[in-house]
Amino acid sequence: MFLLVSMVIAKNLNVAKVRFTPKVYMNFVCFVFPAKEKKKMERRRVAFVGAPEVGKSSVIHQFVSHVFLKDHEPTIEDFFEVQRNGIILEIVDLSGFLVGPEAKFRQEAIALCDVIVYMLSVDCPESLAMIRFFWEEDKRNLPLLLVGNKSDLRWQICPYMLQNIEYELETTTCPVSAKDPFGIDDFFDQIIEKAKSKSEPCKEDEVSTKCCIIV
Repeated sequence: MFLLVSMVIAKNLNVAKVRFTPKVYMNFVCFVFPAKEKKKMERRRVAFVGAPEVGKSSVIHQFVSHVFLKDHEPTIEDFFEVQRNGIILEIVDLSGFLVGPEAKFRQEAIALCDVIVYMLSVDCPESLAMIRFFWEEDKRNLPLLLVGNKSDLRWQICPYMLQNIEYELETTTCPVSAKDPFGIDDFFDQIIEKAKSKSEPCKEDEVSTKCCIIV
């Protein structure tokens, strides 16, 4: 069909008679029917914030690699990319320290993000208390999400304190488990919807020391 159309166009354009070898044919078709440029995918960036050992890295690795990290060294900063739901989601895994150079870097990284995810561990009340400290330091006009990891364990979080945090952050807690896994994909879909709701995407500055690209 393409050959017939190409020959008709060539005749109408008074193109000199040539032998339509496969190479000539393909070059002619590419000239007449140029390929459309691929639309550049939108990028959005999310920062994961929470106390040490709440499982931020485990949740992220479960999502991007479908593996559970049994042994993991404390994170200073990791960076991942994944294509999902029509966008490229950049995931920044931040340190859980409140003081020191890591805390300063957390502030710089969050300034370049579209969404902040605050993570607590449902078996650790202290991790909920730290959410308030992080939130007080990080206060920005950004969409927020609250996630409770290790939901496969017995909840030891005070419901009243959790409700207060949810009220202040104007969100609810999404229970997940990196170990089972449970609720991981649904939670990241929520992240993407929150990121898309932000009118302007994050800046294009570099925010990575390590990079894992998942296509």
